[in-house]
Amino acid sequence: VQGIQSLNANFAEMLKLQQLSQGADLIGKTVTYAPPGGGDPRTGTVASVSVQDGAFVLDVGTDRVALAQIQNVTS
Repeated sequence: VQGIQSLNANFAEMLKLQQLSQGADLIGKTVTYAPPGGGDPRTGTVASVSVQDGAFVLDVGTDRVALAQIQNVTS
């Protein structure tokens, strides 16, 4: 049982690292995203990536955008 718990913890850490890497790769790129709270899609340039309530979010203008909200990425 301890081995399985350790394996699960390692997978969780790998997932966090993958999300951070995906977010960092988007810095400086233009993204189209579903805005927080709904509405028409918005477009902006990713300025940074951070952690909010344990989830990685992108800072795009004044919006904090989850990776799942991204609809399109352009250079």
